Parts: sequence; C-alpha cells; structure tokens
Amino acid sequence: MTAIAMRFASENSAFLGHSAAGATAAFIDFAGQGFNGGAAPLSPLQQGEMLRSMDQSAAARVITVPVWPARLGAQLAAPAQLPPSVPISPRERQLLASGTIEGVNAFWQSRFERGDPVAVTARQFGWARSQMSESVQIADNMLRHAIKGRITQTHPNDPSVYRTEYQRVSGEGLGPTIHVPRQILTAKGQALVNGLYNKVRFDLAIAHKDAILVDARDDNDGVRAALNVDQVSDYHWAVFGANGLSAKTFGGSPVFGSRFEAWATSSLGLWGKGYDPK
Repeated sequence: MTAIAMRFASENSAFLGHSAAGATAAFIDFAGQGFNGGAAPLSPLQQGEMLRSMDQSAAARVITVPVWPARLGAQLAAPAQLPPSVPISPRERQLLASGTIEGVNAFWQSRFERGDPVAVTARQFGWARSQMSESVQIADNMLRHAIKGRITQTHPNDPSVYRTEYQRVSGEGLGPTIHVPRQILTAKGQALVNGLYNKVRFDLAIAHKDAILVDARDDNDGVRAALNVDQVSDYHWAVFGANGLSAKTFGGSPVFGSRFEAWATSSLGLWGKGYDPK
C-alpha cells in the first residue's frame, strides 16, 4: 500500500468504522472505482496503476470524508444564488464548428469570461498540471487513467500499445512489501490515449453547447441558458458512456456515479459553484 492510502486510513478509520488496515482496504476499493473508470473490481494491474497515480496527485488533501456531512449541511442550508444567463454566442458556435481542440479551448475560455460556472473547471483540462487547481488535477488524472484503461481493454496484450512492468511498493509497517504491475504505454499507446482524451473533451463541449441551447428555450422554472447540476451531470455521463467510460469517470461523481453525489460534491465546491438551483 502507499503512504497516501495509509494516511487516509489512519485519519478516517473511526469514521469509516474500520481499523486502519481495514480502512485502507475500503479506500482502495471505492477510490479505485473512479480510477478504473468502471464498476468492476480492480484487477491487480489496475490497482497498481491507481496506487502509483495516487502517489503523484494531491488526492490526500482533497478527500476529507469526515468533514463532508457538516460542510454539506451548511452549504445546503445557505440561500441559493441565481447564476447569470449565458446563452451560446455566435462566436462560440464558430469555435466548436472548427472541429479542433484549439476551438474547444477557446470555447471554454469564452464561456469562462462570460460567467459560465462550468467553464471554471472545464477550461483547465489540457493545461499543464502545475496550472490546474488541485481538484482539476485529480479529475484530469482520473479521466486519463480511465481512458488508459479503456485503450488497454480494447487492445489486450498488444505490445505495440503497452508493456507491463512491476513496481515495488512498501507496506510501511502496515503490510508486506508487494510488487504491483503497471502498464507502460508505448508511443502508439500514448497517442491513442491522447486522441480519446481530446475526443472526450470535444464531445463534452458540444454536449454543453447543446444543453445550453435546450435550456435557453425550455427552462421555465430556473434561469434560462444556465444549467443545474443534474443537466451538467447528465451530459457528462452520456458522453463518457458513448466513449466506453463509466459514470464514475466524472469528477463530480467518482465513487457512486449518482445524482446525489454530484449535488453533494458541487455543494462542497469540488467542481465549481454557481449552478442553476432549479
């Protein structure tokens, strides 16, 4: 096990109702689902990939389960503030019509400058990791690993796409030292991952545009041309599903892939605030 999982276990074992070792196993079980990008249990190979990637992220500073109930209650009790109405502009239509990732980047930047809350996080995907917020770093890491898992699933045992190596992981006093497998992408494999990553980003931008257009026309209860959490979650899940990825790939629902989880994480500000409350 890694230091990050051990620290999570020791800090949250009482809340989770487990010993530190048991909480570590529970953490690996549920966190792994998001990194795996699917509902199936992690294989040893996937678990190794998850542990390695977690060591490289800031996940331990973001996953603070014990304080969620109190923070969530306070957020839900606060009066809702209405977001601005931000219709799709002619320029934004043209940017996406270009069919390029540069057009996607410019689209999200335009949405951000005009006050679209989704763009606060969406525009950061594709940035250098040092420029991303911690929550976006984790969401981006999960997306890339889910895509990597998808590519290796569609190219099983293909040496032109990846090779398998084993990494020594110390138990640090809480378990034996083990060797976990990890998949090393070849240049071809990395190109496949990058291609699907950009396709998902393009599909999400198109889905966001379409959702805004529908909301601008049909929303009779909330703010027109401003999406609520359900609308944002729905198009993320639809795009991920169409690309062979789980609902848990979405950074707003990494554990259960559920509506309640998306509302909870949004209320905590983990993937932006300011969505239409209706």
